[in-house]
Amino acid sequence: MSDEDASAGVEQKKKEIEKGVFNREWLKISEYQVFLKEYKFDSSQATCVVCNQQFSIHYRGKADIDNHMKTQKHEKNMKSYNVNQQLITDTIKPSKEKDEICSAEAVLVVHGVKHGHSYVAQQCLTNVSKTIFSSSTVANHLSCGRTKSTSIALNVLAPYFTRCLLDDLKQSLYYSLHFDASNKGNTKEYPFCVQFLSSSGVKKGIVDLIDDADESANGIFANVRQLIMDNDQDFNGLTALGADNTNVNVDENHSVYSLFKEESPDILKGNCYSHILHNSVKHAHRALPIDVEQILLSIYSHFSRSAKRINELKQYYEFYEQDFKLQRSYITLVDLYRIITSIKSKLQERIDSDFFGAACRYRLARLPSDIQKTLKTSFIEFLRAIICYIDSYFDQNVTLYQTISYFGFQNIESLTWNQVIRCVDLLKIKGLNDDCLFDEFTNIKSTLKIILQQRISVFDQVQTFINKQGDIAVTNECKEETNDDDADHSENRIVRSDQFWINAYVESAFSQLKYLCNDKRNCMTIDLLSAELKIR
Repeated sequence: MSDEDASAGVEQKKKEIEKGVFNREWLKISEYQVFLKEYKFDSSQATCVVCNQQFSIHYRGKADIDNHMKTQKHEKNMKSYNVNQQLITDTIKPSKEKDEICSAEAVLVVHGVKHGHSYVAQQCLTNVSKTIFSSSTVANHLSCGRTKSTSIALNVLAPYFTRCLLDDLKQSLYYSLHFDASNKGNTKEYPFCVQFLSSSGVKKGIVDLIDDADESANGIFANVRQLIMDNDQDFNGLTALGADNTNVNVDENHSVYSLFKEESPDILKGNCYSHILHNSVKHAHRALPIDVEQILLSIYSHFSRSAKRINELKQYYEFYEQDFKLQRSYITLVDLYRIITSIKSKLQERIDSDFFGAACRYRLARLPSDIQKTLKTSFIEFLRAIICYIDSYFDQNVTLYQTISYFGFQNIESLTWNQVIRCVDLLKIKGLNDDCLFDEFTNIKSTLKIILQQRISVFDQVQTFINKQGDIAVTNECKEETNDDDADHSENRIVRSDQFWINAYVESAFSQLKYLCNDKRNCMTIDLLSAELKIR
């Protein structure tokens, strides 16, 4: 017997062995959902809850389930099962009063979590409510103490919000995963978040918060892998990985990204260009003839000596933060190529023109020629170091950014079918129907012409559409950052298309943890912290 025949025989035996194993995908079939359950003690058998028995699926798999459905015993039991279910539904009616009490307790817990109240204060609030609203039946029956409030947050609210997020995620074909790490006391905490495109726009949410002292690439990868499996998500649907630009996360040789790429070769590496641009300046400081870090330490030493100087510094930063909020804007992935190339070209133009700012030109003119030459050389090296650092990340995915830039709003009218195909080939989208895609392409082009002809702006039209989808939120709350109960505000969710892998959302989890973990709430377990993050 040849080696090829032997290997073929081994493969055939493997297929025969795998054939009789229970497939969890069967549980998603509507015909089977009523009666079919997995029998965990033997993977070659399945359980029928209607007949209260196990039957073999070892030889024919799904066909054995269909044969069981056709048996006389199963059909008879199904009739009585449906009748019993109807009787139970009609007989057991929910109590409106109990529902109102449960709702009130849940609202109190959400309110406490939102504002970072301790669970001892939650118990005190319940007692105060009973005294103030003594004539209310609902208030008198509240029993939302410390232990019960913790259980509601941990076992009711957090699983509900997580299930809602994952149910929406299952409706989407693809998603990106973001994670970060931070030390909180003596623990290393990792929040894991997902981002995906739903029918009403880009959605983001936290899936879990775990603590693990293992900061290696293998340890983080194992945690992410287990998280995806525990939440029954499709690993093939993971398109991008968002994390900080550290070696353990995105290094080409051995990192979390390289381990994911071994299992999913088409996964995209998400680099945060806000961090890249910031780090480029940090690395370029070495080219300057002065020690910037030493100057910053001297400034800190000057202001930290007296309370008056500290107050002056705080006033400056408050003004700066307001100015920053006015300047802040959101970008999309399709704009990234235009923005980064524009930054690089402007920096290169400064090098070619020996222009380093108007104020710098006037000050250099007052210095001796040899010092001018030395400073100009250091400035040029500084700008070149910035460009070189940006290129070290940008050149890795420049083809992707350039291809996706065709879908920017500035270029959407001139978008061609060849550009769409080029993008599809680059992203390696599997199982795509080109005929249906072309029909959608022509429909979008014609719809865009109609939209642009309207007197209302495109932004307002999109806002109106999203409002009709029920995804508009008008909130009346106080911000934790200001800690001001009078700072009520109404906020509309701005409709925008986000980057595939933006990591700002997962980093905001640490800002929330700052309010969850304080001196008054220092005995919370990691599971309770995770639950409160999901509720928030």
